[in-house]
Amino acid sequence: DLCLAGHYWDDEAALCMPCDVGFYKESIGPDACTACPSDWDTEASLASVGGAVSAGDCYSSCVSSYMSDNWCDAENNFEWCEYDGGDCCASTCAWTQECWEEYTTTGAVSDDTCCGVNGFSCADPDAASCVDCSWDTAARHMRGLKFGGTTDLVC
Repeated sequence: DLCLAGHYWDDEAALCMPCDVGFYKESIGPDACTACPSDWDTEASLASVGGAVSAGDCYSSCVSSYMSDNWCDAENNFEWCEYDGGDCCASTCAWTQECWEEYTTTGAVSDDTCCGVNGFSCADPDAASCVDCSWDTAARHMRGLKFGGTTDLVC
């Protein structure tokens, strides 16, 4: 039987089923779904509503041990990995006062426990730019984020 893109024919159920998480199908037909590359997934919500329809629906799994460690890891710098737990943007990383003052004064940090020690590569379109902020302004903003505040930061 013919199944829509994102679906495969299930002989046991005798109907078309959405591709499972980690699989996609681009064409109409009875073909099986294709697996995403190793260590890549698709959104679970796609499997429940319609199935992934292209390789573009596959994404790299997050490395949770790299998240929120003050080091920007490119493999986690995506929305589904919360932009490496905030590590890749100056406004969302977990700063200490000393590190923040060094960064806002010199534009860099020397302590390897500080945010941005390997630089920032902010891919988060909602992250505020706060290089020119004072520690007090940034700290208030970060506390607000932890309690459901917005990313809007006015320096």
